[in-house]
Amino acid sequence: MVLTLSFLPITPRISKRDGKLHIHNSALDCLFTLGLIYRHVIVDPKMKVGVVQRRLFWFFTRRMIIPFGRIKAISYSYSGTSAGSAWWFTEDTDDRFTVRLRLHNDSYVYLFQGDQEQESKALVDYLQRMIGAEVTP
Repeated sequence: MVLTLSFLPITPRISKRDGKLHIHNSALDCLFTLGLIYRHVIVDPKMKVGVVQRRLFWFFTRRMIIPFGRIKAISYSYSGTSAGSAWWFTEDTDDRFTVRLRLHNDSYVYLFQGDQEQESKALVDYLQRMIGAEVTP
């Protein structure tokens, strides 16, 4: 049985400061992981770089700086599961929209996952305008 909590969104927190786009994992992610896993993505169109900062277990950190020239595409994909036969009377699904960067060496860099289609697609469109890369599945 799949339990979905559609009233608790996992859409990342997004802000724009000093001309840079900041994407943080959702407050719900931080709550469920007790802050053990944290991700912060910064897109700086002036410097033409993306910075992915990850923290695991509060003190293991990794910072990846990706120049826009290394980005081949923005990968935007959907996955969804039905709530299951036990919940046949609901039409609730567990929607997930995943956004990754596809680099020229065909490796992927995970950015975030959201559950709100319009917000996720709007963010992907905004990233496309900032980075100048095509969007692929």
